Amino acid sequence: MEIVKNNLELTRTASKIERDVKNQAIQELRRMREEKGWTISELSCVTGFPNDTFDRIEIGRKSISLFVICMLAHVYGKSVRIVFE
Repeated sequence: MEIVKNNLELTRTASKIERDVKNQAIQELRRMREEKGWTISELSCVTGFPNDTFDRIEIGRKSISLFVICMLAHVYGKSVRIVFE
């Protein structure tokens, strides 16, 4: 029973860390978008994603995938590493 309890606690901790890392990445990606002077509509045109995708990601209503993080870093001409620093 103790192993199950420890695994559940580790899963919760990992989930929290993942959310925190993704939230930090979203903030950094928003900063990069604003640094370029782009609106969400302009970013959507560049990436081909619908406007509401980035709008919902930036306000926290949609989760961001690692694929989207990598794609946006590329669009901004940055390494993925900088997004997580």
